[in-house]
Amino acid sequence: MQLIRNLRNNFSYTNIDLVETLYVCYYFLKRNSNKKVILLDEEKIKNQELFGDILLVPERFKDKINWNVDLFFNACSLAEMNKQYVNEYINLVNTGKPKIILHLNSNFLEFPDSKRHIETLASEFHFDSSYFTLLTFFVSPWAPGYRDREFIYFSKDLIKR
Repeated sequence: MQLIRNLRNNFSYTNIDLVETLYVCYYFLKRNSNKKVILLDEEKIKNQELFGDILLVPERFKDKINWNVDLFFNACSLAEMNKQYVNEYINLVNTGKPKIILHLNSNFLEFPDSKRHIETLASEFHFDSSYFTLLTFFVSPWAPGYRDREFIYFSKDLIKR
């Protein structure tokens, strides 16, 4: 919450998630911050209300927002999507060309024979290698168990500086 309270005027935060999670997030942020919080819906899209200090985006509207961001962060959810959804997100990230990609996702299949548990290996996320360089990946000190790895990519433009 301290980070949200101290957001500078030239900084914004966008959260793309399941709508049920965003309702809780919206309530919490409205009660505990003085920032302009927008929960995106069809009416706001129609009225072009796509900007706020904090923009909460239901997954079904992910292609309606500006993906030109400095940092793309994902924790423990891309690896739990099927490859089609993963590729949709990766294509949007590749198009937006953030300076930094930081993601924490599994690189081991916990249930390789499961018909119900969907997993995509983090090493199968195809960020544009002509634009991004994988700097490092390592076992995450923040996630329990052995499966999760932190991957850090920088844009090649950022590395040149």
